[in-house]
Amino acid sequence: MIFSYSSTLWQSVAFSEEDALTQTVITSVTNIGLGFAYGFYATAAVLSLLFVLTFVPETKGKELEDM
Repeated sequence: MIFSYSSTLWQSVAFSEEDALTQTVITSVTNIGLGFAYGFYATAAVLSLLFVLTFVPETKGKELEDM
């Protein structure tokens, strides 16, 4: 039961993010140019990667009870 709620929550967040990205790409490219828009999204991707590498713990090889 918990899995279905978390799965539904994840899907809602993912679709919201995809919608926000889709809505802002055309406006960003039109207003600030392709290079700046690409740089903004690339910077956001790098910051996301740094966040994951810093704050998300490694779970490979760990039992569920150990987490």
